[in-house]
Amino acid sequence: STWGLQEMEAEQRAWYPSLKEMQQSLDAKESEAEALQRQKDEIIAAKMAKMPQMIEDWQRGKRQRKLKEQQEKERRRLLLAEAREQYGYHLDHHSPEFQEMVVEREKLKRMEQKEEKKRMRGILAKKAMESKILASSPESKEEMAEEKET
Repeated sequence: STWGLQEMEAEQRAWYPSLKEMQQSLDAKESEAEALQRQKDEIIAAKMAKMPQMIEDWQRGKRQRKLKEQQEKERRRLLLAEAREQYGYHLDHHSPEFQEMVVEREKLKRMEQKEEKKRMRGILAKKAMESKILASSPESKEEMAEEKET
């Protein structure tokens, strides 16, 4: 009977864990769940810390898009007014004449910008050359000193 009792105890130990083992297992599961929750909380806190900056960036982008849209509307309105003046009647902004006028106007604008750039480069080159000449001649240094004194 002691043999049967020992077998039953061994079987119970194998199949039914002790209260201490069950408590340890439960504690391990709880600590794992707490660690996961802490991790999630840290991620949420980090994202919440970034939230004001993200909102500000979004609002800035929204303002910039709105401003750009208003500028484009104003540009289109001015182009339509110019087309009305040029052709003597109201044009639709999708019409071929209007599109052609816009392309021509942009081409003119690019040419003007190119000319302005070329003119500025010429002015800068001329100033650089003058300063180089002035720096190299000893008399010019004296003249510049006299001009500063007066």
